[in-house]
Amino acid sequence: MESVAPTSDNPFQLAARIRNGDREAEAELVNLFSARILAMAAHRGKDPDAALDITQNVLMAVICAIRDGHLRAEETLGGFVYGTARNLISNHFRAVARHREEPLEQDVAVPSLENQLIQAERLRIARQVMATLGRKDRQILLFSLIDGMKPGEIAEEMDLNPEVVRMRKSRALRKVMEGVRKMLRKRQPQPLPGASR
Repeated sequence: MESVAPTSDNPFQLAARIRNGDREAEAELVNLFSARILAMAAHRGKDPDAALDITQNVLMAVICAIRDGHLRAEETLGGFVYGTARNLISNHFRAVARHREEPLEQDVAVPSLENQLIQAERLRIARQVMATLGRKDRQILLFSLIDGMKPGEIAEEMDLNPEVVRMRKSRALRKVMEGVRKMLRKRQPQPLPGASR
């Protein structure tokens, strides 16, 4: 990245200049924020090349957003840049974790057909119970259980207080577990004919 002397403009002027197509203002923004974004990305992973790529993606996303008028309050430019950085860095490492494949061990136990049916039934019941939750509670559980996000990250994503997220997650989990237990007691799947217990 090209090194440019830091701007003396306030955030309002810098954002306004970028919105008006000033390339020098874009270079100034890169100079002001790239080191901090790079440090944030490097802190989350051990790959310097990935950290550089993420930094460039963040800066490009920020500049495009400002050009398109998505920065609502220019005085919050720093918060906007770092918020964008946190989101894109988290998205990158969640995607990496999802696509990481572990080799299958030779002596891995293959579940029986009966166990597979029981697991499928439990999963179906869990989905049914989750459908009874409110939209926000369901989203909090999905972010937490599927994406592995922490309450602070979820709070930022959903514009909620982290303590509210913790309480709603705990309450929603309890409701799902109780609902699953209740429905499983009502309808235990019948064993397959000739299947050993």
